[in-house]
Amino acid sequence: TLLVTLDDLLDADSASGFSYTGLSSVFPYTDADPTNVNSGKILSFYSGTPSDRGSMNREHTWPNSRGGSYVEDDPHVIRPTLNSENSARGNDFYNVAPTSWDPASFNNAKYRGIAARIIFYAAVKGQEDNLKLVDTTTDTWGDINHRTMGKLSTLLEWNLQYGIDATEVLRNEQLVSRYGHNRNPFIDDRNYACKIWGTTNASTRSICGITA
Repeated sequence: TLLVTLDDLLDADSASGFSYTGLSSVFPYTDADPTNVNSGKILSFYSGTPSDRGSMNREHTWPNSRGGSYVEDDPHVIRPTLNSENSARGNDFYNVAPTSWDPASFNNAKYRGIAARIIFYAAVKGQEDNLKLVDTTTDTWGDINHRTMGKLSTLLEWNLQYGIDATEVLRNEQLVSRYGHNRNPFIDDRNYACKIWGTTNASTRSICGITA
C-alpha cells in the first residue's frame, strides 16, 4: 500500500520534459560538489571524483537490460559517472563483491547507501512497468521479462548502515527548486524501505528488526 501511495505522489509531482540524452545538462546542478558548488566540477557516482562534464557518461543505476529504460528519463535514477567506472559496473546487481557489483568498489563506501535509496526510488517509479526488487545476486541477464534488481536484503542493510549524504540532499533540493521535479522520498525518510520490503523474507525481517 505504501509503495503504491508513494508512486501516486511521485507521478503527481513529476516534472515533464526530462530526457535521457538531456540529463547531462542537469548534472552540473544536481551533482555539484556540495562543499564547492561553484567549481564547475561534477562528482562521479561511485567514487565521488570531481571531474568535468565532458569526461562523464550516464550511468543507469537500474541497468537498461533489466528494465532500466522505463525510468531512464528520471534524473534521480541516472547518474554521471566516469567512463571507466561505468564500464566496470556493467549490468550487475548491487551486492558485495565478487558475486555482484559493490558501489564501494572505488573506495567510497557511502555510495552503498546512496545506491540503495536510488534503487528503492526506481522500484517505486517503475512498479507499473513491473520493475521489482529480488533477494538474489543475479537473474537471467538480458531477459526483458526479468525487470529485476537486487540484492534486496543487502540494499536494505546498506540503507540503514550508511546515513543520508549531503550529495543526496543537494539533488533532492535542486530537482525540486530548479526543475519542479519530485523528491526521492527514501532520502527524506529512509525507513520507508523497510516498511515496504521488510517482510519479504527472514533476512529482510532480521535486517529491518521486524519480529511479528
